[in-house]
Amino acid sequence: MTVTFHGDPAVKEQLLSRIAEHERLDRIVQGAYWEVVDGEWKGCAVGCSLHDVNDRGSRKAEAWDAERWHAEMELVLGIPAWLADLEDEIFEGLSTEDARGWPRRFSEAVPIGVELGQEFANRLSIARLEALLLIAPTWFEGVREPTVAALRGVIDELRELVHG
Repeated sequence: MTVTFHGDPAVKEQLLSRIAEHERLDRIVQGAYWEVVDGEWKGCAVGCSLHDVNDRGSRKAEAWDAERWHAEMELVLGIPAWLADLEDEIFEGLSTEDARGWPRRFSEAVPIGVELGQEFANRLSIARLEALLLIAPTWFEGVREPTVAALRGVIDELRELVHG
């Protein structure tokens, strides 16, 4: 069982320090994990979180694809790949200004020593899908009913996974 920051406050402190330095140097950018952008090394939320940390990583970052970056978050920081993927998706969808502070805000919000495995992911998915049902009345007439039925089916399946 993997827990966030491997249960070690020092891992989180080092991460926040690293992110603060990337913020200070204006190295946080959308669209690149960790690469040369405009002549300088820059990266996204995930890239800045993992840069210069190879003590638990599996190999050199230059060879990683998107899936590997997210998997490395679990190895290095104890943050599951599914949550790293969510962090990245939110980051890439924010305005440029909001994105600059996202890695810090995200990392500050993750508690130390918590198991965020598949059951937690399923519960979060249920909550997100139920929130979508709240906006269903505003959807276009021809799409609303089949989409609502599909959402309810997925919610029921996830509940079955969580409860039994």
